Amino acid sequence: MHNQYLDNGFHLFNDDAIAKDLVDAAFKAIPDLFNNKSDTGLAHWGIVKGHEQSALTRVAQPHICSDAFYKLLTQSNIGQHIARVLQCDTVRVWGSQLYYKPKGTDPNLNVGWHRDSQHMPFFKSGVATLWIPLVDVTPQHGALCYISGSHHLNRFETPIGAQVLNLESEATRVQACSSSQWIEKPLTLNRGAFSMHHWDLIHGSKSNHANVARAALSVGIYTEHLQVQASENDYGYKQILNNDFYCPVLFEK
Repeated sequence: MHNQYLDNGFHLFNDDAIAKDLVDAAFKAIPDLFNNKSDTGLAHWGIVKGHEQSALTRVAQPHICSDAFYKLLTQSNIGQHIARVLQCDTVRVWGSQLYYKPKGTDPNLNVGWHRDSQHMPFFKSGVATLWIPLVDVTPQHGALCYISGSHHLNRFETPIGAQVLNLESEATRVQACSSSQWIEKPLTLNRGAFSMHHWDLIHGSKSNHANVARAALSVGIYTEHLQVQASENDYGYKQILNNDFYCPVLFEK
């Protein structure tokens, strides 16, 4: 598993990785997030209510204000699965973001091709990103799509960023400047499954052609191998890295 992750830049965990009641509880808590309700007395770190205009909605740090999202991370034993793939001794959360994608074909539902490292360069290494769908997803739902092997920086041009919503034209541009083959891997995951990708892996997502909204939680995790670039903007994450509530431990030997 570890070598495959190093080669491809991602790993898919099967649908018994997370208990479905935890996933369903988080999904049912989404309306409260949209209405700025909190179970903990703490607020999320920001919301972009795109769903009201048939666009993508983002909620930053839902796990700190929603008990259901906190339990999804801390009571699911996902840390053990992650540690086996990364071959590490410690797994902690550094942040989370809910992505809610209504049905539709508007480009504003897209997330452009990007590497997480280019948008959050404060984290240099010892980090990875989880993608936990809260509903069954297929490519038709606008699920996350990986470019296999694109975490090898010397083989692939870096995309302009997630804000470039025309994925087809940007893929053409990146391919023309890259030495390796562009292979898209759109995800099909049932509730209870999740994926993990390398900090440098190129990924994005297209519009939702299904008849239901697509909801997924993106989770940044770090290990004992964490390295940061102190000169870069940390957006408030540096000061909470050792806080067990904001950044819960998912696994520790």
